[in-house]
Amino acid sequence: MARKARDTARPMGATWFGRRLIQQREEVTERRKVQYARRLYQEHQVYSLAVVPASITATVQGSQLDPFGVALSRVPGDAAAVVSLLVAQGAAAELLGVTRGELGRTLGELVLPETASDVIVDCACPDDSGACVHALAVTYEFCAAADADPSLILDFAGVPLAGLLARVSTSEREGSAPSTPEADGAREGWDPDAWDAGAAAFYGEGYDLPPLPEPSPIDAMTLLDPALLRMALRRTGTKPADVAEAQDELAELYDRLRDPR
Repeated sequence: MARKARDTARPMGATWFGRRLIQQREEVTERRKVQYARRLYQEHQVYSLAVVPASITATVQGSQLDPFGVALSRVPGDAAAVVSLLVAQGAAAELLGVTRGELGRTLGELVLPETASDVIVDCACPDDSGACVHALAVTYEFCAAADADPSLILDFAGVPLAGLLARVSTSEREGSAPSTPEADGAREGWDPDAWDAGAAAFYGEGYDLPPLPEPSPIDAMTLLDPALLRMALRRTGTKPADVAEAQDELAELYDRLRDPR
């Protein structure tokens, strides 16, 4: 019986990035929950796994009659910044590696969460610790899928592969554009040592400076995205039931900044 259990065990964390995600989540989860989450994963109790930009959703059948809905979300990454850093490090080819089922270290370090706190957990279960057994079971299921298709890691980071490849292609076309003689001449003809505006121009001495602007008061809370604000508050450890109170306190602090009197 023991041999049969080993033969039918579902693999997980077969890749370096899968192991990292699992380690991050297990480090913040109680040991008894880790064992239970592994059993849920091995028994195929995670259903309807879906990955969209910056979010993973699934349903987990736990010990209760009704399954729990689970969502793992992240603040979406900056695709332009990812491409810029890849090009600067000469690692843009790692994007093509993703199409072959590989995730290079340079790209992986740019898109993987640094810690478990970078992932917002939202589960319908009573455990509001942010490290429930169902979130870990979904992590196992996601890592198993990402081991076979690492583009899911990019989706979870909010920077889908197709968009990154398109940006690299655009960057290469712009970088290979030939320079014009006029532009070259303009650069060669300018001598920075030959131009001197004097100390007065540098320090503003002798100039009548304009008065400081008096901007109209702005309610900063109206400029914040409510969904992103809730995610940010959850990342600080605020419990779901306390998010509304934290938003009220933040609004009060902004009011003090606008009118310190």
